[in-house]
Amino acid sequence: MKKTVLFFLFLITLSNLKSQQSRYSAGIFINQGCTSFCLDNNGYAIFGANYDFVKDHYDGLVIVNKRNISKSFAQPDTPGKHVTWISKYGSVSFNFIASQTSWTGMNEAGLIIYSMRLDEGSKGPEPDRRPCILIHYWLQYMLDNFSNVEEIMASDSAMRVVSPGRIPHYLVSDRYGNCAIIEFLNGKMVTHSGKNLPVKVLSNSSYDRSISEWESILMLRKNRQPVSNKGGSSLGRFIRAADRIAMFHPIDSETAIIAAFNILKEIGGQTNWSIVFDAKNLQIHFKTIVHSEKRMIDLQKLDFSCQAPVKMIDINEKLSGDITEQLKDYSFEYHFDHAVSAAEKYGLEMGPEELMKYIRSVEEMPCMDIK
Repeated sequence: MKKTVLFFLFLITLSNLKSQQSRYSAGIFINQGCTSFCLDNNGYAIFGANYDFVKDHYDGLVIVNKRNISKSFAQPDTPGKHVTWISKYGSVSFNFIASQTSWTGMNEAGLIIYSMRLDEGSKGPEPDRRPCILIHYWLQYMLDNFSNVEEIMASDSAMRVVSPGRIPHYLVSDRYGNCAIIEFLNGKMVTHSGKNLPVKVLSNSSYDRSISEWESILMLRKNRQPVSNKGGSSLGRFIRAADRIAMFHPIDSETAIIAAFNILKEIGGQTNWSIVFDAKNLQIHFKTIVHSEKRMIDLQKLDFSCQAPVKMIDINEKLSGDITEQLKDYSFEYHFDHAVSAAEKYGLEMGPEELMKYIRSVEEMPCMDIK
């Protein structure tokens, strides 16, 4: 497997950064970034996330990931022992290009993770005795193995992340409404949770910088000084989301999902994907700029046994409502065609042969559910 094939998230992030060099089109500001938040709705999480507008970057593949799959993504030029695992939980993930390089998702235990570009830059730890995992697969590892936020924060003692470039930062939540921020700064995992997470929001600035800005705004408001929370910047989106989260009061699930989509609309401007995760009912609701009808996947209806066919669907498939039963059986052609088309649109330097090798390697990961 060639090195380039393993750099999905790095190259996507690089592509997004390059596109920021041209922020004006016909005099109109094009908002680029991501924002996510966690609503505590009577002891469970309603989690909202936007992947904001980047021209022509609309593609995505929704994939059902199975339990009891043996996984390893060792890279020859990365020294040391690599993390290997057998997936404990099934999950549904959203992928830009191909399987296992997940951008966001939820597992059957109600664990939710969303990744976002970190503007300040970040770096992983120096080599040590811990086995390593490429950052491209870190998110899927968490969905495969853990059921709560505490387990994710504790995982740093057992593995170290490796990245060829910037490392995203993450908002995570579990079924019981516990949330945390995960960042990799100056070679260390930095977390915010509990009392150290005064507002459950994340955009593209570090959490420390974002919360400092929000607290400064609150002080100005307290002193009755006019403050604008408009604009498409990372801090502007954070402040608007924080304001809305602070005003939220628990309501029934259906109304809370509507409220979450309303918040996403207010903070996002033009948005490629909007996703709302309902951790209590294990449902994922989403819509896209290409197809604005809301769709829902119910994890309780899915068969996560690794002996059952894998399910997947294009994120922009022209469907609406509960689409759980309309997910497609896995096929190499469907996976490969999407990956080739998306890689071209995202400007990734990898050809069909490289993509084919990667996809075949994922298909060959063995099912360990032997009866």
